[in-house]
Amino acid sequence: MMLRSKHLVTRLKAIAATLLIVDAAIATVIPVYVFHKSRPPRGMTLDWGIVLWQAAPYLFCAVLWLPWKSQAVSRAAVRVATTLLAVLLLVYPSMLINPEEQGGDMIGLQWLLLPICALVVAVLASAIFAVQLRFESTRNPG
Repeated sequence: MMLRSKHLVTRLKAIAATLLIVDAAIATVIPVYVFHKSRPPRGMTLDWGIVLWQAAPYLFCAVLWLPWKSQAVSRAAVRVATTLLAVLLLVYPSMLINPEEQGGDMIGLQWLLLPICALVVAVLASAIFAVQLRFESTRNPG
């Protein structure tokens, strides 16, 4: 039973890590894609610091949730990563509809605020799932 539990925890961690990597990849590739598709790049400069900043919420979740060895925590990590992927898929595709029209001086603000909003979602989702874990552990001790 112990071996099966360890295998499940490892598998859940792998799923959560994969989801977070996919999230971070999507979030960092879309600004580069929009920059290269807008001709000429109106008001945009490709700053790699801003591009890498897009991955911050997903790295935060990886650091927060992946080191734990509990099955319940690993499930919560998958839930948080899935929540972030759902938010990502709601926000970012609108930028892909007409990337040639993206640009101007507010695009930089957009690329700065999106990771902050994703980080807020990550913190809120983490808090919700942490409280849920706490209630489950007090209801079912052991």
